[in-house]
Amino acid sequence: MQIKSRREHLTVFEIQMVSVRQHHQYAGGVRVQRREAQRCGEREMTNDFHDVLLFMSVDSQASPALCAHCSVSLKVDKLPLKTFICSSGDIMSRRFAHLSDVEIFVTIIEKGSITAAAVALGTTASVLSRALTRLETRLGVQLVRRTTRQLSLTQAGRHYYEQACSAFSVFERAERDIQGRGAETVGHVRLSAPTTYAHYRLPALLTRFAAQYPGITVELNIANRNVDLVAEGYDLAIRLGTLPDSRLVARKLEEAPLCLVAAPSYLRQHGEPQQRADLENHRCLPFIMPSSGRVAQWSLCEEEKPVEWTPKGQIQVSDDILGVISLAVSGAGICQTYDFIARPFMENGLLTEILRQTRGRTRPFSLIYAPHKGLSSACEAFIHFMQQATG
Repeated sequence: MQIKSRREHLTVFEIQMVSVRQHHQYAGGVRVQRREAQRCGEREMTNDFHDVLLFMSVDSQASPALCAHCSVSLKVDKLPLKTFICSSGDIMSRRFAHLSDVEIFVTIIEKGSITAAAVALGTTASVLSRALTRLETRLGVQLVRRTTRQLSLTQAGRHYYEQACSAFSVFERAERDIQGRGAETVGHVRLSAPTTYAHYRLPALLTRFAAQYPGITVELNIANRNVDLVAEGYDLAIRLGTLPDSRLVARKLEEAPLCLVAAPSYLRQHGEPQQRADLENHRCLPFIMPSSGRVAQWSLCEEEKPVEWTPKGQIQVSDDILGVISLAVSGAGICQTYDFIARPFMENGLLTEILRQTRGRTRPFSLIYAPHKGLSSACEAFIHFMQQATG
């Protein structure tokens, strides 16, 4: 397809100059060519018209998303003072002219290869390779290590990729906010949560969320493992503790207090410990962490100082930490758990808190997501609700 026009001028913004490159090719197979390129500098051009012959050829294989914007800006108009027309035919500030190359770079990393990215964008691998090289040349650093079989990010490339993803997410979120004003928020949220939080904290929160956002559905996965958000297709996940993977973004929900509890029947039979040292002579209920195979330490306070203590016991639980709660309720021993889990049992007289002087330690829970995966309005609504409800 070819679009030809004579004596037509682009509507432009007031910046520095009119500068249309003689020949420019970019992603999507779009070639823009202008004869008699005109430099206007600081000269007044309000009443000055120029004879322009513009050729725009669009490869039939090109992605509409990449090339459609090049044809819509052709309008008959005057060229105002201090103007600039970018080489791709768009009207924009010079500092944003490289954004198409940045988006191509992000797509290449997301798809894992230049070939896969070319298929996704509906263009050729050579076009994307040139765009990547052009971006690296502009930045003056190597972003990607290229081998015959795979691509890998350099340290600079990883930093630039994460920052670029965050920036694009901001743009997308701004568009959704504008488009969604006055409309009911609708959508679907895929959420993964650990058993402790899912069984004893989320039910009441999700009930309130569903009432407040009837147009949003939530798919809840309950598992004591860290799911791969991208590979397994999850939008959000609730995680305990600090975030070891810096490539993920964490939105803190709350600090959950810890406490030591035992059943009244156990305390009647074995007595109540008065200090931490007494725990050595009691039946404790250790939990073995699946990730390391080691017993999870109890986080305590002694004289307002944090202490980590490793419990020992005849009965140990692995995989499902809620097992220690069931054992404690049955009178099998003493366990440490979150206050939000123990509270209902204590209110019903099934558990009793002990060694209150060792209380004071907490563990953080956060909502996490991948930065390059733009959050939907439904996910944003869920995050906002959870932070307000738990903060």
